[in-house]
Amino acid sequence: MFDKLEKKFLLRSYEGDQNNNLRLVTLMNILQDAATTDAERRGFGMDFCIKNNMTWVGNDYVIEINRLPKVGEEITIKTWPSLAGKFAARRDFAIYDENGELIIKSASRWLLINLDKKRPLSIPDTLQGYTAIDEQILETDFAKIAEPVDNLEYYQYKVRYDDIDINHHINNAVYVLWAGEAVNNVWHKTHTPVRIEINFKKEGFIGEEIEVVTAMEEMKSIHSIRAKGDSARELARAAIIWKVL
Repeated sequence: MFDKLEKKFLLRSYEGDQNNNLRLVTLMNILQDAATTDAERRGFGMDFCIKNNMTWVGNDYVIEINRLPKVGEEITIKTWPSLAGKFAARRDFAIYDENGELIIKSASRWLLINLDKKRPLSIPDTLQGYTAIDEQILETDFAKIAEPVDNLEYYQYKVRYDDIDINHHINNAVYVLWAGEAVNNVWHKTHTPVRIEINFKKEGFIGEEIEVVTAMEEMKSIHSIRAKGDSARELARAAIIWKVL
């Protein structure tokens, strides 16, 4: 049995946004880094997956933010597998500031995918001895996010080499970056996110043209992230709830 993983991060100058807060893309990378470290020590991380031709794929995230830490702060992240289903596993995260205050909490849902067949594997059958800690940091059923429909705005991106991860598709953190970028700069100067939800749907690949369709509903932005061209498809959908700084 393993306890929760606990890991410290000192936030560096280039990890801050124009308000000196932790960048959302860096927040996602920190969550992924902690998840990877914990999976490795439990024996079902990257090395195990490479040897067995499989990979973990993030399917959904919910993040609740009391406040974003500032550059120069040292934060502590704790993470643990909190639920083990047949085809989906849940992982929770808690981030604390230097005073021990819980400032960010997150829940995520993951699939274990066979790389040849691109199909989910049975977690109990594939990972002998996989266990979870029966504690969840927040309540969520990972609900589907509604499609943006009114007062739409469109933003265009192209998938860069730097957007691609070891699985040769767009890294999950990039989708949160694109969703945030689709909200105008004036809004960012006066607002900060308090809740982020994202549903991942399809893989995206280097060189593809990406369109982010965005609708603002008072203090909520909804984003549909789509690949254009001959293989047009929706890659992810995100919703961000904001508050005034």
